[in-house]
Amino acid sequence: MKRAEAAEKHESPAASWGQELPWEEALTAQHQQVCCESLRGLLYTEEQAVALLGKAL
Repeated sequence: MKRAEAAEKHESPAASWGQELPWEEALTAQHQQVCCESLRGLLYTEEQAVALLGKAL
C-alpha cells in the first residue's frame, strides 16, 4: 500500500484543527504546561548526549 492510499483511509488531524478543543481553558493551560516540561526534559537529554559525544571525539 502506498503512502497516499494509506493517508486516504485515515482522516487527517488537520481536518479537525479548526474545531474548538472540548477542554476548559484551565485544563488546556495545564496540558500545555505538561507538554512544555516534557520538551524541556528532552532538550536537556539531547544537550547531555551532545556533550558526551563531544568528549568521546
